[in-house]
Amino acid sequence: MATCLRNLNRLSVVQCIDFNIVIIGSVVQIGDAFSLSADAKALAYQKNVADFVQSDIEKIYASFYSHVPAIPDLTDDIQVSFNNPKPVISVNSISGLALSNSAVLMIGSINSVSNIVRNKHFRDFSQEEHPDTSILDCI
Repeated sequence: MATCLRNLNRLSVVQCIDFNIVIIGSVVQIGDAFSLSADAKALAYQKNVADFVQSDIEKIYASFYSHVPAIPDLTDDIQVSFNNPKPVISVNSISGLALSNSAVLMIGSINSVSNIVRNKHFRDFSQEEHPDTSILDCI
């Protein structure tokens, strides 16, 4: 595998980061990193007890846990040159509501990132009198 050897020695300066929620395999990274992997799996399955069939769940689990193909190795030789006369990443303010499901907030340099998320949410009620339920309530 060819590796792009980057000069990962910059300074990251952040005055303020404001997020209400950072959940389910999410990453907040300030500064350089060589590699990062964020993986999340969530499964919520709701159905009337009278309608519950075991084969339904088995089908859901089979697709949910199926193999994720690997990214092929890079075989090309790549020559890269970086010139950072001011090797500082300066951020005043970042704000948002949420980072979720294998999200990455990266302030800095990185060589490789791998994110995998599988999120299934099924709901099948025969009557609408059941209260609405968030997926976060079911994990």
